[in-house]
Amino acid sequence: MVDAEKIVLSLVDFYGLKLDRNHIKNVIDEVRKLNLSEEASYTVAKNLLDIGESYFFRDSPTWQAIDRILSSFKSVKMLSLGCSEGEEVYTFSIVAKKWTEPYMLGIDACEERINIARVGMYDKWKLRKVKESDINIYFNKVGNRYAVKDLYKENAHFFAENITNFESKDRFDFIFVRRVLIYLRREILSEVIRKIHRLLSDDGYVVLGRGEIYEEMLEVFEPVKVMDSIFWRKKSPKAKIDYEDEINFFENYIIKTSKDYVNMVKQLINGRMYEEALIWIENAYDFGVESKEIVNYHITALLNLNRDDEARKVLKKALLLNPNDQFLNSIAKVIL
Repeated sequence: MVDAEKIVLSLVDFYGLKLDRNHIKNVIDEVRKLNLSEEASYTVAKNLLDIGESYFFRDSPTWQAIDRILSSFKSVKMLSLGCSEGEEVYTFSIVAKKWTEPYMLGIDACEERINIARVGMYDKWKLRKVKESDINIYFNKVGNRYAVKDLYKENAHFFAENITNFESKDRFDFIFVRRVLIYLRREILSEVIRKIHRLLSDDGYVVLGRGEIYEEMLEVFEPVKVMDSIFWRKKSPKAKIDYEDEINFFENYIIKTSKDYVNMVKQLINGRMYEEALIWIENAYDFGVESKEIVNYHITALLNLNRDDEARKVLKKALLLNPNDQFLNSIAKVIL
């Protein structure tokens, strides 16, 4: 069994969080109760401590694929389950407005996040994936912050609701549920997946996080590749269920693409093209590639660019997850 208290307190210390003691105790109790692996426990603890974040155009290859799909839509309805502070919903609005007038609904269990989403005001860091030339198109600058323009807030609705309680008579063409299902118990997961199936239009797409796959999904959905992204669509009622073929399809795609990122970053590092390597590293993280190689290259690139403070942050986080890693510990002796 993992040491839940050690995991939670190390995250509180690392991120310098100022939290109510009862909240920290509740997080420790929840992580202990879930009895997950050490890596999964860190992920859950970060989410419960509200460390997790979203940002505009997160996972840019996915948005490029969605843009292509939307080119054939005359109208579109989008649902974001676990919408955080609305970044995903507004990103969809920006992409969809090129082709049609979208209707968007975002739900999140956290009332505070929903209130932020309704206002639509963000720090520059949330816009880090938006081209500088596009920021003024989509946002109004208000002091040191950026407000989503009214054009992209049209037909965007947000409600504080738990995913297990949410119901709607609408059917949605896109349902986003990225990095949400991973936190659900097995019996709840099955229920939510059946609900997503009911809410999805017959020709709709489910958008999971990169690298996510669940056996329960394979019972009623099948993966489909669009450009460099995988989406999920309803199975035909007469379709033969072949779990092995679908899992192989998905896993081969993930493995191949992950290797492509690692190989490209390695080539750039070897060629001393550190700025370019950082771009690919950021894209690798978006894709869900957080291998030891990528993390090590990330630290190497930052150190070579004399961005030591950033390198320390990446190193400390990596050491939380891999405390016995030889490379990380050797670097730690030098820069920590």
